[in-house]
Amino acid sequence: MTAPTRSLAALLAVLLAGASASRAGDPLLRVGDRIAIFGDSISTGKGYGPFAVELLKQEQPGLGLEWIEHGHPGWTAEHALTVVADLIEKKPTLVTLMWGTNDLGYQGARGAAEIKERLRALVEPLRKAGIRVVLLTTPYTGNAGIFARELNRSALPRMGEDIVALGRELDVPVFDMFAFMKQADQDGRAADPDFLMFNSPGDCHPNGLGHRLMGRALADFLLGKSDVEHVPFTWTYTGK
Repeated sequence: MTAPTRSLAALLAVLLAGASASRAGDPLLRVGDRIAIFGDSISTGKGYGPFAVELLKQEQPGLGLEWIEHGHPGWTAEHALTVVADLIEKKPTLVTLMWGTNDLGYQGARGAAEIKERLRALVEPLRKAGIRVVLLTTPYTGNAGIFARELNRSALPRMGEDIVALGRELDVPVFDMFAFMKQADQDGRAADPDFLMFNSPGDCHPNGLGHRLMGRALADFLLGKSDVEHVPFTWTYTGK
């Protein structure tokens, strides 16, 4: 199934219009930015982070952007605190933080309840070092199975609310990745019952299509596009 560009553009327009918890519509990038994608396994390798940066480099070559990977499979935001100094030494100018999947998965209610303060503890040393920060809410997971559906119904939205509240408190931009992925998944499956944006229906890890959608949305958020009229790529659904 090949989806037309316009349908994806319409989806992004709706989601990005309300995605920012602060300074909606303001471009967040500066010339020469070194962007670090800091998170767990979802933020590792050739996923949404480098895809977003590559799109930005293609569409805004004059910015001279660079990408720094800082993903750590299996880690919680608590683990991330141990490598903040290492990240600062890499001299990023902008860091995106997307944590919480393993905090919830490994530590349950305690990890979920503490995500706000754990992220605060990550934001503070980065900002003290003069590094700008963008928070991403803990992402949506594949919705197959009772456990996954319950996470998507209650725990993950509550974590997202805490992260948005932290962004407002600290005046840090927040992209609601959970809401974006949830809507993209629902719309995709409504169009095609075989639509899949995760490695498996109940997995938390996006597949290639999922990462492309996440990367496109993040790139547009960083550019301050709160109303997307078109998207400069088409995506082909392969069922994988």
